[in-house]
Amino acid sequence: SDYRLRVSPSIPEGLVEIDVPAGRNEIRLELIRSPGESAGQAVTAITIIILIVLAVLGLFQRQIPDEEQLENAIDETIDAHLQEPIDRHRL
Repeated sequence: SDYRLRVSPSIPEGLVEIDVPAGRNEIRLELIRSPGESAGQAVTAITIIILIVLAVLGLFQRQIPDEEQLENAIDETIDAHLQEPIDRHRL
């Protein structure tokens, strides 16, 4: 005959503890997902999908500078350093 047994956490380990009557018994445990767990898994899955989409879109929208832009950036950096005053104490 099927009937429910009291299940509780053991102390101090927190493992599953079941009070079983004496004699031969067959015990079947079912771990049923709560609505909160299902909602949490759904939120996690949606978040992962959104992050993947944003990462892919970010890679395709990233602008790669061409040769002229790189040369201009280098020239600007050199010009900026050449215009800095020379600290004669460091020489």
